[in-house]
Amino acid sequence: MLYPSFKGLPVLPSKAAFKELAKHAMTLEDAVEILECGLDCARSPRRVECVERCVQVGEKTLKVVAVKSVNYSLDSECWLLTHVGVF
Repeated sequence: MLYPSFKGLPVLPSKAAFKELAKHAMTLEDAVEILECGLDCARSPRRVECVERCVQVGEKTLKVVAVKSVNYSLDSECWLLTHVGVF
């Protein structure tokens, strides 16, 4: 498979998330690791298919948000990476 997976489904970045990954010098594999090992850090209730996870690295916090979606090119369900942030 071309894409790393989370909970058995491939993880694909949105256009905005792809730019955010590049801005923070992260890879898609880094984002998946945060999804797998990070702590739930949702500030408000999110829908069931939305995952928001954070990891503390030194004085910075890395946040990754993904939502369950469908990729018509792969003809399967996937996780769409919608946001990658550092604060």
